[in-house]
Amino acid sequence: KVTPEVLAEVAFEVTGDVTRTLKSHEVAVLKGLSVRQVAAVVRGILQPHHDVDSTDGIVGFWDAWPAFQPSKGGESVIAYDPAAPESTTWRHSSAVITRDGFPDELVEGRWLEPVVLESKVSHRVVVTQFGLVTHREARLIAKDQLTAASVRLVKQRRLGETPDGEFEDARTLADAITRDITRYSNAGVIPIVRVMVSARTPRALRAAREDLAAADVERAMHVKPDGLKWQDRRQAPAMLRMLPLGMEVPRP
Repeated sequence: KVTPEVLAEVAFEVTGDVTRTLKSHEVAVLKGLSVRQVAAVVRGILQPHHDVDSTDGIVGFWDAWPAFQPSKGGESVIAYDPAAPESTTWRHSSAVITRDGFPDELVEGRWLEPVVLESKVSHRVVVTQFGLVTHREARLIAKDQLTAASVRLVKQRRLGETPDGEFEDARTLADAITRDITRYSNAGVIPIVRVMVSARTPRALRAAREDLAAADVERAMHVKPDGLKWQDRRQAPAMLRMLPLGMEVPRP
């Protein structure tokens, strides 16, 4: 019989299979979490006043999930415990760094340090994923990017606008990627960076969004203006992608 508990146990077994596969390919796995430990992490993200390492009060996976609903304005998700006092209510807002928002120059190995280690935003979650792209699909994407960058550059020249180097840099980068894929037969990797900030009140959440976008992402990480896109009106599914639910492993 399919029950939430059975599904959680199956997920745990699949996680073990994935861990063994990673280890066989020399990818180090620091620690595999039990069902209750994963539930504790979920609870700690949705209700940060709980410690992510504490499994107190958690018997099954679904014990960790508080009630939640989108706010009226759609700029956040409200997570609360109907049986607990109002002080346990949290608001969460998620964003993604768009592909066009990444810096033109190569990012360094500690590129995420400002938002992971140095941010003044007290409650935040950072998730990175790397989507593997086949050679054929990567070639089509690179070709489209090169065409789009060339069109923007030509349009700028026809309008007689003073170039600021943005379109030239975009075309140079697209040309380099296209050359790597077509000449050296490289495949593609699409990096995805998602962030979520949490606060008790709407005012505190707005301040957290502004601080993270301006100080951490744009100024410290050199992400282009408007390169951080808040998932307003889609905050509920955006929040689910911030949780350790195994969505980074596609079904074969």
